[in-house]
Formats: sequence, structure tokens, C-alpha cells
Amino acid sequence: MVRVSNLVTCKRCKNVFIAESFQDHVCSPRFRGMRTILVDFCSVGKTRDGQTLIHARGMDGILYSLIVDGQPSIPIPFEPTKRDVTDGEPNDGVTEPASRFC
Repeated sequence: MVRVSNLVTCKRCKNVFIAESFQDHVCSPRFRGMRTILVDFCSVGKTRDGQTLIHARGMDGILYSLIVDGQPSIPIPFEPTKRDVTDGEPNDGVTEPASRFC
């Protein structure tokens, strides 16, 4: 059984790992789909934190700001919640099953 003190959470993707295996972790967000945006104009710059910033004006009239997050994955100590332990909804402090025969 894995001790909770030996678990870490990735700051970027929020996945939980055993501390020893965290160094081999390749952090990447879950791919949920793709959109193609027709762009009229774009510019590339930097934010105050040094991250790459892309501004693009779409043909739909919306100005899109894209920030490239190149920060490294950082392990933080894992703190279990009731939802993590029970793998479901919190049960409002109930520790025993309800009895049908009351």
C-alpha cells in the first residue's frame, strides 16, 4: 500500500504520482478537440513573466490572446480530500451506513 506522504500532485496537470516516478512524468494537458480559426492579423510578444504571448484578430471579430505556458512541472505534496478517499460524493460526515430498519 502506498503511503499518502509518498504521493505528490503535479502543479500543472493536477495528476497524482508516487514521488519517485514524478521525475519521469511528461506533463501534457488532455486533448479534447481542435478548432480552426481564420485570422486576419497576429502578433507575437512576451508577457511580464517572460511567457510567449500571441495576439490574433479573428475574422469573427474576436481578439484572441494565447499565452504559451512553458513552466516546468512542479511536485506539490498530495493532500487527500474526502472525495479522493471515497472516490465519490462527500457524505456529510456520515461514517456508518444508514439502517433501513428503524
